[in-house]
Amino acid sequence: MSKEKLNISELLKYFWSKKITIIILSTIFSISIVIYVMLLPNQYTSSALLAPVKKTEASNIPSSFSNLSSLIGNTNLSRIIGGSAVDDKEIFIGTLNSITFFEKFIDDQLLIYLFAVKEYDPKTKEIIIDPKIYDEENDLWVRKLSGPYFNLKPSVQEAHDEFHKKFTVSVNKQNFLVEVSYTHKSPVVAQFVVTKVVDSLNSYLREKTKEEADKSIKYLQEQIQSNTIIDVQDSLNLLVTQNIQSAMFAEVNKDFAYEYINYPIIPELKSGPSRALICIFGYLAFLIFLLLVLTFNYSRRR
Repeated sequence: MSKEKLNISELLKYFWSKKITIIILSTIFSISIVIYVMLLPNQYTSSALLAPVKKTEASNIPSSFSNLSSLIGNTNLSRIIGGSAVDDKEIFIGTLNSITFFEKFIDDQLLIYLFAVKEYDPKTKEIIIDPKIYDEENDLWVRKLSGPYFNLKPSVQEAHDEFHKKFTVSVNKQNFLVEVSYTHKSPVVAQFVVTKVVDSLNSYLREKTKEEADKSIKYLQEQIQSNTIIDVQDSLNLLVTQNIQSAMFAEVNKDFAYEYINYPIIPELKSGPSRALICIFGYLAFLIFLLLVLTFNYSRRR
């Protein structure tokens, strides 16, 4: 035990003998990390709070349609009656995260915002594009190629991966309100992207619902012409009416699936990076590493 105390005591003495080295290296590292964090661009986060739009579509098969089950089938009948499933929060999130939706949502302007923004000037509110990545004058991508993607112009898959590094969506399980957020170097871009995501998603689901309703109407009309039973024809006509209503609802409502509770705004305050925390934890990690190296050298000498 005394030997262990003696070793610890000797180790502390060894640290003290290296105090000049520790001070010099710590000072150099401190200056370096301060310079590093000062060069980090500010990040701004814009968010929107959304609520699902209530619809009058039936979600279950009414008893009056039970005589159609053998004709159409329960699964197809549920789909025809229920219309679109845009009220399902899991489908909403799945659509937001899908590359199929992203491919319809992405455009050249967003590609530039994702990959080529160098910095944002808060005084002039100017978005500065990095000329080493994108040549604005000639409208050309000039970035250096690096894996795993090797296209001068970012592909949809690469853009999808990059987009979801800064994009978040969360659902409140109690009230089903949805928060959509995006973080970017420019607060203007952050607000632009959130607005574009919500509007594009509503448009995407609206068109999808109209397409499904049109297909259902066409199918039902074929069934009406081929069936002579009055009760069945009446039920089919009612289904046609419901799908027409669904298509009309999709046509006239801009906020088809989700409507805004809070609109996304251009944030005035940055959401990151936390420069003070980076400096503190960075310095502590360096100091621990330095002491471990000195301890290792001390043990080797013994």
